[in-house]
Amino acid sequence: MVVRTKIGKGHLRRNTSKRTKALLSETIAVKSSGLVKHIKRLAPYMSKKD
Repeated sequence: MVVRTKIGKGHLRRNTSKRTKALLSETIAVKSSGLVKHIKRLAPYMSKKD
């Protein structure tokens, strides 16, 4: 299963709201098969840990 964060984890988090900071800890499962294939092609080491 491939998961991603709701928003990008940039370095400019100083003036972000509490709601946005809470979203940083959440992860979402990627449902699109094309996107899963794209991610696994970019990060081939992930398939070894499955």
